[in-house]
Amino acid sequence: MILRCQVRRLIGLALLICAAGNPALSQAPASPESVFRVTVDLVQVDAVVTDSKGRHVADLRPSDFQLLVDGKPRQLTNFSYIDAGPKATPAPTTASTAAPARKPRREEIHRTIVFVVDDLHISPEYMASLLPVVKKFVDEQVAPGDLVSVMATRSSMGIYEQFTSDKRQLYAAMDRLVRRVGQSLEQINPEDRFTSRDNGSSSFFMELYQTIAVATLSRAIEGLREMPGRKAVVFLSDGIEFPLSQLVPVVGVFNDPAIVVRMMERMAKLTEFANQSGVVFYTFDTKGLEALLMPARRMNLMGFSSYLARETGGVFTHDTNGLSEALGKAMVDMTGYYLLGYRPEPGEFGLKGGKEISHKIQVKVLRRGLTVRSRKFYTGVEEPITPEPQTREEILRKALFSPFDTGSIRVRLSLLYSASAPAPKTGERRPLLRAMLAIDGRDLRFTDTADGMKEAVLDVVTAAYSVDGKLVSNQDQRFTLQLAARQAEVLAASGAAYKMDVEVPEAGIYQVRTVVRDAATGSAGSASTFLQIPDFNRKRIALSSLVLSDGTDTTEGGGWLTASREFAPGQQLYYLCRIYGVQPDETTAKKAVDVDIRLFREGVQVFAGDPIPVSGDPGERELIVAGSVRLPPAFPEGEYAMQLTARDRLAAPKQQEASQWIDFTVAR
Repeated sequence: MILRCQVRRLIGLALLICAAGNPALSQAPASPESVFRVTVDLVQVDAVVTDSKGRHVADLRPSDFQLLVDGKPRQLTNFSYIDAGPKATPAPTTASTAAPARKPRREEIHRTIVFVVDDLHISPEYMASLLPVVKKFVDEQVAPGDLVSVMATRSSMGIYEQFTSDKRQLYAAMDRLVRRVGQSLEQINPEDRFTSRDNGSSSFFMELYQTIAVATLSRAIEGLREMPGRKAVVFLSDGIEFPLSQLVPVVGVFNDPAIVVRMMERMAKLTEFANQSGVVFYTFDTKGLEALLMPARRMNLMGFSSYLARETGGVFTHDTNGLSEALGKAMVDMTGYYLLGYRPEPGEFGLKGGKEISHKIQVKVLRRGLTVRSRKFYTGVEEPITPEPQTREEILRKALFSPFDTGSIRVRLSLLYSASAPAPKTGERRPLLRAMLAIDGRDLRFTDTADGMKEAVLDVVTAAYSVDGKLVSNQDQRFTLQLAARQAEVLAASGAAYKMDVEVPEAGIYQVRTVVRDAATGSAGSASTFLQIPDFNRKRIALSSLVLSDGTDTTEGGGWLTASREFAPGQQLYYLCRIYGVQPDETTAKKAVDVDIRLFREGVQVFAGDPIPVSGDPGERELIVAGSVRLPPAFPEGEYAMQLTARDRLAAPKQQEASQWIDFTVAR
């Protein structure tokens, strides 16, 4: 076998998005992919219908609706009800929510949500009280089939703006929001928060804050534009000053009519962009019940959030202390909707007076006692279809930054970290990180060479990003595999493994992304993993990565570096982990350390082992844990996770326990 390696610099950063799916057919079930679509042949409008108790109504027919465009009735040519809700899942446990999540495929997505927290206006006290509410929301409402991104109005959230279904990443994002360094609006300009000045400074700041919020929300919509499933922005704010009408400006605050006009135009463009992209706003006033403000003042603070929800067919929640329940209701509201389609008339698309033609949409439900919500406008300019990537660089960019397991090459990424040996002078340890790739050999194309060999050329790009989204490590390599025909058949059946060391500067939170491209076909596949490397220099127990093996000697290290992590029911599953920071006991080799193993399937615990004592040499502060679990023959196929928890009985209470997770697959 001949292996040649060619190294390049990392490709530039970009995000290329696939075109949306085909529109739904009349009376046929539609994919969540086609929530909203505007073409010269079909305009689709999504509408949510509820009864007097706010419950979804899913049994309506085309005759129960009337669709008006610019006040003119249109005949429905396409009609369907979309059930975009994820499948029912068991209630999560505290342990299972910390498990790593499998990166979903595009066709599995039901809801795509950007969670925008207005940390420019929410005070530090409110932000701290908001944290448990949002964590409860993540625990109970974010389900398989959901993709969530976290953004904030003050500045970028780095890697947390990447769409994910990994609850560990979402918890870390919320923690970061509370701990972000910076001043709240009250600290920046306490007088201008609630008072006016003759020199117009209050109007200036109110417009500035609105501009910042609109810019963040526009970025959120841009990220959602061609994502699958029901698309929504969940916006939480204490309130942004917004004039409810150009004719009734806010006395003493908006003392410049030109500012009022600009703010109104800015909001109109934002909601038009949302409607054009099929994005619904669910907005929340986080102050809860508050009676200190005058009614007019209260309305102006709520006007921004109210306008967003009203114009896009969403819901604005205010004057409630039950924010957690309200978030849950919003998630339920995203699960079911109707798609109403009609054929546009000639002239509906294009420009008029140099501006895009905008059309007013009104959906009416004719059955008594029901309420319908839908977007108010759409722009009659067909969006250009994003061209499919063609070059090597374009294909790699798209796959590298996709939130899905993309493409036709199946790739599994495993990240293994541990600590280096102590430095001779300082005793400090640095983190070591290794990336392991398992590439499905069936997805690779071998071509014939002139000398009768089989050849496959693979591009492998791996990049690591810090919590701020900064690139800290990258590798872009091309591998040429030349094999005999029989060797190529074996590789196609067993798959290819690839490993690399990833340089990270220190302990902390990182996201590692990788993409594999077959040069012969141009097809690609990608994977990404979120991880938090502990500080091995702290005086507390810490764990290396947990690795699994099937007990064979077919891979380096006796099978311990198995990247595919696929096991059969009834098979023995071996595990290995290193424990650091154990409190030394100079008198005996018997440590006060024990570990226990648990297995989870879809968040439900399916196995719990008894505590296992761990032994070592006297005074030793590092221990190796190795053991095995036999999978029951009746174990169903699916995705699983193993949790190893280590406890040091000699350590202080807050320093004596650490857990590590690893996911694996059971397949026959």
